[in-house]
Amino acid sequence: MTLSSEEYHAKLKELRDHQHRYYTLNSPIISDSDYDRLYKEISEFELQNPLLAVSDSPTQRVGAAPLAQFETFTHHTPLPSLNNAFNDEDIHAFCDRVKKMIGDQPLEFTVEPKIDGLAVSLHYQKGQFHIGATRGDGLSGENVSRNIKTIKSLPMTLAQPLDIEVRGEVFIQN
Repeated sequence: MTLSSEEYHAKLKELRDHQHRYYTLNSPIISDSDYDRLYKEISEFELQNPLLAVSDSPTQRVGAAPLAQFETFTHHTPLPSLNNAFNDEDIHAFCDRVKKMIGDQPLEFTVEPKIDGLAVSLHYQKGQFHIGATRGDGLSGENVSRNIKTIKSLPMTLAQPLDIEVRGEVFIQN
């Protein structure tokens, strides 16, 4: 389906509303798959019509700006969002991008079920938990160290005195 310019702007407004509800209010009203479909529809329009794409489109950023209730944490290396794959074509395009990046090196994949939670960056200094931060907009997020410390399965001390950053998803398991 090809969107008209008017439809693009209407769907862009709809996506922004859903993005605000999801990332800022933590109160989504559509499923993740419906959100992903809308996002993909807008992304495809922008790829096909780069001169009509707006620079402040949600497709041009990750997550949302950090909330004022939390201290801001600036990531040393950007923390991007992963892309979705909805069909064989998307998976082949992903494989092609990876092959371009690694050249002739052997390529092996491990596939796991997707866990959708809160993207975090955990920092350890000399093996001691130091800071936990959300993805935020990919460049800066919220320092949620006090909240992270309540996760019982998260080690506060590593077996080795490493300075390391670990990135992953925090989620609630049923």
